[in-house]
Amino acid sequence: MLCPEIREYERTSATAMNAYVQPLTHEYLTNLIKKLNIIGFSVSYT
Repeated sequence: MLCPEIREYERTSATAMNAYVQPLTHEYLTNLIKKLNIIGFSVSYT
């Protein structure tokens, strides 16, 4: 598909990368928070 819009390729690439990385990052951060809680750190986020 050819997109004549300026910067459309970059936006599409960023969206695809985000969709791929987001579940991995979420899992990593969830495990990090659990491990920090185990050793006594209190993690609060809004």
